[in-house]
Parts: sequence; C-alpha cells; structure tokens
Amino acid sequence: MWWFRRRVKPMRAQGMALRLPMVLVAVLALTACGWHLQGAFHLPPEFSPVYVQDSGSGSRLGYELRDQLRLAGVAQTDSPKQAQAVIVISGDRIQRQLLAVDSAGKGRDYAVILRADYEVLRAGKSLQPRRSVQRRRDYLVSEAEGDPLTDELRALEITDALRREVAREILRQLTIQAEAKP
Repeated sequence: MWWFRRRVKPMRAQGMALRLPMVLVAVLALTACGWHLQGAFHLPPEFSPVYVQDSGSGSRLGYELRDQLRLAGVAQTDSPKQAQAVIVISGDRIQRQLLAVDSAGKGRDYAVILRADYEVLRAGKSLQPRRSVQRRRDYLVSEAEGDPLTDELRALEITDALRREVAREILRQLTIQAEAKP
C-alpha cells in the first residue's frame, strides 16, 4: 500500500503539468479568434466622446444605446458639436405579428420585430452608408396565459430584450468600423 501512495502523487503532479499548458492554449485560442465578453466594446480614443441622436419617435432605443455606451466606459457628450462621433438613429419600428391561431380563433403564436435604421457621422461626414438592424423574437401564448394583460407584459419584455440586442449590434458594427479605419 505504501508504494501505491508514492506512485499516485507524482502521477497527479504530472496530470497538472499537462493540464496547465492545455488551459493556456485554450485561453490563447479564444482570444486569437476574436472572442470577447458580451457587451465589451473597444472604440478608439479618437471616437470619444460619442453623441447619440435618436429619432424622437418615443422609442427607447436611444436610451438603451446610451446605457450600453456608459456600461462599456465610452465617454458621451450632450451636444453633437462636442462629439467626435455621432450615432444618428433615423428610425426604429416595433411590429407585432400574429403567426397562428388556435381552434377557437384566439392568437397563440406571435412575432415581435424591431427594426432600426442608423448612420454614424464623424466630423460631419458619414463613416458608412445608412444601415438597418433587425431582430425578431417569436413566442407562444399558452392557454393558461390567455389573459390579455399577461400577453402584453410578455410582449413588452420581449421588446426590451430586442432593444438591448439591437443596441449591442449597432455598437458591435461601430467597433468593427472604427477598427477598419486608420
């Protein structure tokens, strides 16, 4: 039995010695492929401060975009004249579509679609042509959830999630655009 204990400890040390390089290779591979944490945006300093000009349509996409920028640590300004980059949201629309009904004629399957048009300006010039981002989420309403108020609350939750996704996509595209420009 004493000889077994003497052999097991060195084998464990050898296993750890093999695992450490494998973990380091996995970490390096993740960083080399461009993987990063969700919501991590790296704008170059010449794009800071940023100003977000929303469409004024009553949508909360401009607020969400400002929050995402703040969470990413990007400086913002209250005036487009002071900004190095201006994100202009020219329109954002929320659509709710009925996809299917049950045998009683009640809606059971819905889609919520959020589409936003935006443009990025730097020194008054467009960095890219006007782009659109669209996200869609389908959801089912069970018979137990047949209450219209519950259905509306669920649609609002989905709309908020779509708004976060669209704001992240706009910032992701801005990051790619900033990295492409010298």
